[in-house]
Amino acid sequence: MATDAAELQSKCSKCREIPSKAECNFIGVYSDWRKPYIDFLTDGTLPPDRVDMAIVKKRAPKFFIHNDELFRRSFVGKPLKDRAQANLRVYQRRIARAYDALVQPRQFAEGDLVLKAAPHVMKGKSASKFAAKWEGPLVVKEANENGYYRLSEPDSDILLAPINTKWLKAYHP
Repeated sequence: MATDAAELQSKCSKCREIPSKAECNFIGVYSDWRKPYIDFLTDGTLPPDRVDMAIVKKRAPKFFIHNDELFRRSFVGKPLKDRAQANLRVYQRRIARAYDALVQPRQFAEGDLVLKAAPHVMKGKSASKFAAKWEGPLVVKEANENGYYRLSEPDSDILLAPINTKWLKAYHP
């Protein structure tokens, strides 16, 4: 099939011509939209296409380069990137504060009674409507500072596999 297509292209004179930009709806391709502006502001070089050249010349005064980074000026003339980064930091602090206010860390000591999430809950699978979501009570035998616990049945000393705090909750008899 490829040989047939190549043969047809070689016979057709129109197929061998390079199409004009107007025919193709050609748009200049840059790896990054900032590249023409950076080139113009650092070296004074403009894109070869007249339309792109006019756009870069018109919009370049709205930008400036500082420490090899392109910044956009606000209407007042201040850099917008710094303000955006400051707003991002404020937003992140606000979200962290809200999260910390809602989350209550769970820590258990050796000898505490806890309930362990059922296996189908830990795997994210659904079980029957009346299936228990928690197993226990179990006794905490070893507590690690990194959030893992070793549990056992209340009447046994056999340790179960280590389990993360997120799968445990306090048991209140």
